[in-house]
Amino acid sequence: MRQGSALLWRVDVAWRVTSKSPSCIFFVGPGALGHLTPLGEEARLEQQKDKITLSFGSDAVYTGQAEGTSLTLRRAHEYTYQNTAWGTTEEITGTFAAGTFEGTYRYEECDRSGKQGCPTRCVLLADVATAPTTAPR
Repeated sequence: MRQGSALLWRVDVAWRVTSKSPSCIFFVGPGALGHLTPLGEEARLEQQKDKITLSFGSDAVYTGQAEGTSLTLRRAHEYTYQNTAWGTTEEITGTFAAGTFEGTYRYEECDRSGKQGCPTRCVLLADVATAPTTAPR
C-alpha cells in the first residue's frame, strides 16, 4: 500500500534458529521461543526512501536504514521477570530489495540488576527471510 511516498508490503516471514543459549527463557523470538513477544510468520514491511520498518503487530517494531541493498534493523526493550530488570537488544541484518529480505536475526538479553556488566546473558541467532504476499501499495 502506498502511503504518501511510503511503500507497504504484507510479508511472509521464515525463521530458522541456528543457535541459542541453553537454559534461557527468551522474552522475544521466533514462534514459541518468544515467551512474551513471539515473532510470527507474517509481518508488515514499510519503506520510506532508505528508512525501513518491519512490524510484527504493535509489540515488536524494528527500524533501520537501507544502504543500497544492505539493511540493518534494530529494536531494544526492557522487561521485568521475577522482580529483575532485563534489557533486550535485537538486530536483523542482511540484504533487502522490493519487500524481500534475507539475513540474520540476533537477540541478546541481559540481567540488568548486576552492577558489574551483564551477569547473565542469553543469545539467540536465527536465519530470517521475508517474501511479499501483496504488491506494494
